[in-house]
Amino acid sequence: MKKKYFAAFAAVCAFACAVGVSGCSCIDGGSSGLIYNLSKDKAYYTVRGADAFTGKKVKIPSTHNKLPVKEIEKYAFENCEITSVTVPDSVTLIDNGAFKGCESLTTVTIADSVTVMGERVFYGCKKLSSVKMPANLEALGNNAFNGCEVLTEVKVTGTYTEIGEKTFYRCFELKKVTLPENLLTIGMDAFNGCRALTEINIPATLTKLDNRAFYECYSIKSVYLPDGVTELTLSVFEHCSALESLSIGKGVTDIKMYALVNCTYLEEITFRGTLAEWESVRINENNDYLVVRCTDGDTTTFPPIAVE
Repeated sequence: MKKKYFAAFAAVCAFACAVGVSGCSCIDGGSSGLIYNLSKDKAYYTVRGADAFTGKKVKIPSTHNKLPVKEIEKYAFENCEITSVTVPDSVTLIDNGAFKGCESLTTVTIADSVTVMGERVFYGCKKLSSVKMPANLEALGNNAFNGCEVLTEVKVTGTYTEIGEKTFYRCFELKKVTLPENLLTIGMDAFNGCRALTEINIPATLTKLDNRAFYECYSIKSVYLPDGVTELTLSVFEHCSALESLSIGKGVTDIKMYALVNCTYLEEITFRGTLAEWESVRINENNDYLVVRCTDGDTTTFPPIAVE
């Protein structure tokens, strides 16, 4: 009885979609288990997995009923036992939580047409090891790869300007990250817990590193901060135990609590300014004792003053 009811329901929905009823759910009667929803302007479809979706490899089609498939819906495949995802060049949006909790997912290929990836899109995908990112990304939401424990490398390009909060939080095996050239902000906890991270390009456009951005990045050895960065925020490099080289610009005016604590191999920092400029920097006393080498040749100690 249930099978007959489902078949009849699918047939009705398919007819409705075929004649152009906006907002209608159209169920793929094949083995794919995908559900399509017609946009309000009847120009394209969105897609998600059926409630009983059991497929392993998800290959989103570029068209349905002769119209493009442009969006993957919110929580479209949440907690599904899929192993791979291929997103075609018709899709422009992967919405919030689309693949959240897909713990068996290992590989993802995303076409360059995608410009927006929402929050938590791959949150908790513990086995995700390979992601081919789109080349023209305009927005990447908070927590996008939070908890992707075996992801090893990510190349993110495009025009967007912010790596959001906890974007790569606790990506334990992440070793190399390429960031977009126009980046302005690396958000709170963005790389917190990325214990294997050794290579990251910090663009010259960067102006802000938020709290704990690189907390417990045990393997990172060298960081060059551009002149636009004005403060070392709370615990930003705390427990970066392999950090050996840190260069900061003369635009820095504040170094907050625990910004440089338990950086075992860091003995000195380079300040790209004069000793007089360094002495105007406000430094919280709760930081490790270091030598500061200024570019005018003078040296001093860190922290030079205590701030209540």
